[in-house]
Amino acid sequence: MKKVLPPYSKGVNRKTKMLNYPIWREMNKKIVIYTLGGCGDMIQACQVAYWVKRKYPIDGYSNVEIICLARDETYEPIKLLFGDQFKIYQHESKEKWGEDYLLITNSNLLREIKEKYEVYVIAPDLLFRAGEYSFNFQKYNCSPQQIVQTRLLTHKYQPEKIVYCAFANTTTKNYNYNGIKELIKCLSAALTDYKFYMPVLLTWNNEKTLDCDKNVELSNLPSNVLVDYSPSWERALSFMSKSCYVITLDSAPFHLSYQYGSNRLCLDPRFGYQGNQCLWHSRWRNIGLHDSVNINTSPEIVCELVKLNLKIPQTTLLPKWFVLNNLNANWEQMLGFKF
Repeated sequence: MKKVLPPYSKGVNRKTKMLNYPIWREMNKKIVIYTLGGCGDMIQACQVAYWVKRKYPIDGYSNVEIICLARDETYEPIKLLFGDQFKIYQHESKEKWGEDYLLITNSNLLREIKEKYEVYVIAPDLLFRAGEYSFNFQKYNCSPQQIVQTRLLTHKYQPEKIVYCAFANTTTKNYNYNGIKELIKCLSAALTDYKFYMPVLLTWNNEKTLDCDKNVELSNLPSNVLVDYSPSWERALSFMSKSCYVITLDSAPFHLSYQYGSNRLCLDPRFGYQGNQCLWHSRWRNIGLHDSVNINTSPEIVCELVKLNLKIPQTTLLPKWFVLNNLNANWEQMLGFKF
């Protein structure tokens, strides 16, 4: 009786197909990836799912599920942006399972699930050290560095002369930028051929955002500024996908803009490596320190940095803090321009 071999990719000859067997064979178990409640957590779960799919391209989509422990307003953009690439669901218990890492500290929650599925729990601040539920990145031929630097939305990026300004949207103490109106006025006056889109949230998770009273009165701004109060995620992300530059706090737009591949600037309250900040940057940031400056930087200096990044795009390849400290340098000479 003739032996029937499993299917293999077009172009793979009989001499090499057995070497490639692990790539196209079916998974032994369905893989379930649980992620905690933050935007960064969920994006990292999608990055992990990408590497699983990369190893199993044939059945990776149908047999990998991402289960989010997030409230509706945080889950919505992740489902909207990544739902065409991965199976993403919201757990009925939402953030209750994620609170105080209950999902991995209470072994009873996942015991029965683990008997049936290959289970991982993704939370960036665990640094892939979630005990028995840590992602086995060696099995999937990747490293933590590759995972956190994976971009998944570059195919949706169509930049125009739009600058996305997400520095008026936080409820986290000390994460707010004090010169919001001054900065947007400075930018719009200095870059008259650009449009500035400024989404403004007045509440988040049923709390007033910091500086809410000041932000509700953002008026008398130049005509190239669009202040958009409480936009839908569809609308805000549509502008982000078309923005050639993103200025943001350390918040969801910071993580999402990286996925598009945008040039970006983070006004960062944790800038530098002092104290436990080395821990913070290694766990949460893709190459975030590269794109960050101190949140106390004046509006005028931020404006000069953005102007230079847009005028000489090669400067975006350097750390933002380095460019900021050399604003008046002869950049053509420093960058070795020959023509």
